[in-house]
Amino acid sequence: MTLHSPPFWHYDYFQALVVLARMGLADDPRAADALDLLEARRLADGRWRAGGKWWKAPGSKGSNVEVVDWGTGPSELLTLHALRIRRAAGILAP
Repeated sequence: MTLHSPPFWHYDYFQALVVLARMGLADDPRAADALDLLEARRLADGRWRAGGKWWKAPGSKGSNVEVVDWGTGPSELLTLHALRIRRAAGILAP
């Protein structure tokens, strides 16, 4: 499964992990599969990159065209959330 960013109104395993981490429940054993997916998407440099997007770049045709080009490289916001999820789940760096 791919990571999507920004989530807008969509909900996926990553957004579920963000919510669980904020609630202090990311270490629940039922989240193990989602945590494994998160770890599998980690880049060699320790960051995360969105594998999919819910938006279209400025200048694109379509009804969901975004005013900001969020880029395709490693995402600082996605990485921040992933690190917070890992910390809440008890997964320590690196």
